[in-house]
Amino acid sequence: MPCLLESTEAIRLQYDLAKDEMINKYLHKTISPESLYKDSHKGLKIFRETGEGSLIDKILVLPCISKNKTEFYAYNSFSAIINRGKCMRQA
Repeated sequence: MPCLLESTEAIRLQYDLAKDEMINKYLHKTISPESLYKDSHKGLKIFRETGEGSLIDKILVLPCISKNKTEFYAYNSFSAIINRGKCMRQA
C-alpha cells in the first residue's frame, strides 16, 4: 500500500494535520473513515496495476475524517504521477 509522498498546504489545512502527520503515512488511514478502507484497498490495487482509477483526475465530495476523528464531507481530487516508471498518486 503506497504512502503519501507530498501534500499541499490546502489539504493539510482541510484536515488540520501538520505535514509530518501526513507524509509517509497511509492516506486512506489518515483521512478516510474506517468504513471506506476496504474500497480504498480495492481501488489502490487497481491503480498500482494499471495507473488508472475511478478517482483519478476527478473532483469528488467524499466522506473524510479529521484529526479528532470527526467525520465530514470534503472536496477531494487525486492525480496520477509517473515517477521512475511507477504510478503514484497525489492528493
